Amino acid sequence: MPRHVEGKLTLKQQRFIKEYIKTGNGTQSAITAGYSKHTANEISAENLAKPSIKLKIEEVMSKEAEELGLNAEYVLLKLKKFAESDSEKIAPTVLKSIELIGRHLKMFHENEKVIDMRLSEHKMMIEELGKDE
Repeated sequence: MPRHVEGKLTLKQQRFIKEYIKTGNGTQSAITAGYSKHTANEISAENLAKPSIKLKIEEVMSKEAEELGLNAEYVLLKLKKFAESDSEKIAPTVLKSIELIGRHLKMFHENEKVIDMRLSEHKMMIEELGKDE
């Protein structure tokens, strides 16, 4: 019978969470946590689908982001700075870094349906945003 620690999480699950937060690689995290190499991929998928494990990963990652001062405001200010920049030489790695931070903060929702807006509607929105300054 697995040893339960910290509520519903087993010791292996806790190790999996620590490794997953470090690497983002579920299969390798399962192996490092002590699961079989043959079933690591399946165990990883199962673990990442469990609400208690997902919640713990989100809690730790959110705390780390907060400690670093990474939040939605930070991402939006950086993106605004680059959008207003006259320079066309913005390093792709900088923009990718900002995108990854935004994804970590769950600012982007790729799975949601996007409403198709006409160009004139986009222009109106941009003009409205410019009035706030």
